[in-house]
Amino acid sequence: MNELPAGWAGVSFGQINFQLSSTVDPSDFPETEFELYSVPQFPVGKPEIQAGNNIGSTKQVVQLDDVLVCKINPRINRVWVVDAPSGRKQIASSEWIVFRNQYLNSKYLRHYFSSQEFRDLICQDLTGVGGSLTRAQPKRVAEYPIPIAPLNEQKRIADKLDQTLAIVERAKARLARVPEILKQFRQSVLAAATDGRLTEDWRNVYIPDISQWKSLKLRELVTDSANGLSKRKADAGLDTVVLRLADFKNSLRVAGAERVIKLSDKEVDKYLLKDGDLLVVRVNGSRDLAARFINYENSYGKTEAYCDHFIRLRLKAQIISPKFALYVANSGKGREYLEGELITSAGQNTINQSSLFGLLIELPSYSEQTEIIRRVETLFALADRIEARYKAIAQRVDKLTQSLLTKAFRGELVPQDPNDEPASVLLERIRTERSAAILPPQASRRRLRPSSENK
Repeated sequence: MNELPAGWAGVSFGQINFQLSSTVDPSDFPETEFELYSVPQFPVGKPEIQAGNNIGSTKQVVQLDDVLVCKINPRINRVWVVDAPSGRKQIASSEWIVFRNQYLNSKYLRHYFSSQEFRDLICQDLTGVGGSLTRAQPKRVAEYPIPIAPLNEQKRIADKLDQTLAIVERAKARLARVPEILKQFRQSVLAAATDGRLTEDWRNVYIPDISQWKSLKLRELVTDSANGLSKRKADAGLDTVVLRLADFKNSLRVAGAERVIKLSDKEVDKYLLKDGDLLVVRVNGSRDLAARFINYENSYGKTEAYCDHFIRLRLKAQIISPKFALYVANSGKGREYLEGELITSAGQNTINQSSLFGLLIELPSYSEQTEIIRRVETLFALADRIEARYKAIAQRVDKLTQSLLTKAFRGELVPQDPNDEPASVLLERIRTERSAAILPPQASRRRLRPSSENK
């Protein structure tokens, strides 16, 4: 622990924890309703109300202002304060480490147990193999230091953190809406691009006639189509990159994990990809990915083919732009049509060439397609810049919570009052009270049993 501010004192978790093990088997009280603080309920922020006959195992008895520190997968920051009871017995699952001290401010403690300083401690001594199987060790947690401020300062810190962190959470909630807004913006741009609205002003100047747009099926615009290569390896032939869906992200080519297969000259000719080819995801477990169009561009100067998870389409040059076809197929009515043509079997969604060819395309002149593509790319670039700014701001806001907590427990968040009773005096009083409160071992492990009065 770093050097503490004047008037503060350090003490270990276990030295000031008044919690004594007390358990109850709710099934002994089948008609009784309990307030259950369970780990799955934590994101909701309120305990669940359950009758005893619906609770399957023994639980810890908790009370108002107990601070609950989750020991399961503690890399997820879960700290809860037990609220005022609603007339029901309050219990918690065994996955919580219970901290009880009526002489300290429970909100102050909750904030400290949520701070990076404490999270680093609790995550360094875990049992289990990883993820949800990891557990913090209560005996080790009992040794962790806690910085104790004077009691009045604890309240000032807790109140200030409650106020400022509430503002941070509201900011996070507003920022969380940005990705959906940008998604809707891009969808609106594509809808306007494919129904003529995006270039209406341009058309009024250069081609003042909407009848220039023609309704054509995709089959009328394709010169060649073929499913991809099913072979996965060979001992002889030319080393050739055979692209899979993993080689694309958001329809853009990514490098680094390509599969290379030896292909014969005949196979290279058959499955060779050229700039402007369209790849259609022929089969995938996700309905959102199946039948998606990808505009292929050879960015790396290599000979590249494609696997049988794709259908390759080669379009009529100067009649339809591959990018315009992609806009139609991946959004709006085009996407609705393709999803409706998917065949689902054994968890896989498949589209065939016959269904693809039925896609209806409202086709403008090639010059208008070029202008549509220019405008779409300009607007998408704007959205990309906004998204980059959003991500940078979101990262800063995410760090703000821990920055505030760090300042708070360095004594830098609220002014200190030299008239406050020093924490050392408070801790001495707590030690005295705790010594008097400690019960014999057999009493400290008491378990509630049903009785005529409890029933």
